[in-house]
Amino acid sequence: MFHLVTDYAADLKREFNGYGPTALRKDFLSGITVAAVALPLALAFGVGSGADAAAGLITAIISAFIISALSGASFQISGPTGAMTAILVPLAARYGLDTLFAASLLAGLMLILAGLFRLG
Repeated sequence: MFHLVTDYAADLKREFNGYGPTALRKDFLSGITVAAVALPLALAFGVGSGADAAAGLITAIISAFIISALSGASFQISGPTGAMTAILVPLAARYGLDTLFAASLLAGLMLILAGLFRLG
C-alpha cells in the first residue's frame, strides 16, 4: 500500500513539473468552459433520472471534487456522462432512487478496486 502512495506522489511531481502562471490561467479558463457545458447537462440528468435538478447539480459538484482530488490525467475531463442516462433512468424508474444510489456506489467501488489492482 505504501508504494501506491509514493507512486502517486511521484506522478504528481512529474505532472506539475514546470507548472506556472500561464498553465494555471489556461487550466482556469478550460475549467470555466467545462463548467458552462456540464452545468445544464447535470441539471438535466438530475431531472431525467427521476430526482430533481438540484440532485444532478450536487452530484456533478461532488464528483468534480472527488475526481480532482484523486488526480487523473491532463486529457481527462470529469462530469456527467450522457451514456449513463440509458442505464440510470430505467434503473431509477423500476427500482427507485435508493437502488440508483446503491448501484452508483457499487460501480464506484469497482472502479476504485480496478485502479488499485491496475486492471485499467
